[in-house]
Amino acid sequence: MVRLKNRYICFEVQLETASDTNGSLSARVLLALIREQIQLNFGDSGAGRVLGGLQVKHFGQRTHLAIIKVPRDHCKMVQSALVLITHVQKQPCT
Repeated sequence: MVRLKNRYICFEVQLETASDTNGSLSARVLLALIREQIQLNFGDSGAGRVLGGLQVKHFGQRTHLAIIKVPRDHCKMVQSALVLITHVQKQPCT
């Protein structure tokens, strides 16, 4: 039996403009944004390694707190991709 080892990353999406009033930021949008950043910064090999085990476990609409599940071996890659995200749906973020 093979044991799969994962890490969980908790982070907050802080939009620089007024709060997201229409609620368009969701777990699905966040996952697509992370996948796009990994593809952009680490190429096909990085995307292929990480994206199979990447999941958004929780995303709070009001607080913009998120918890994602990542394969343990690629946790640092996902963390660096999160740091490099500068825009969420054409809105600057930190």
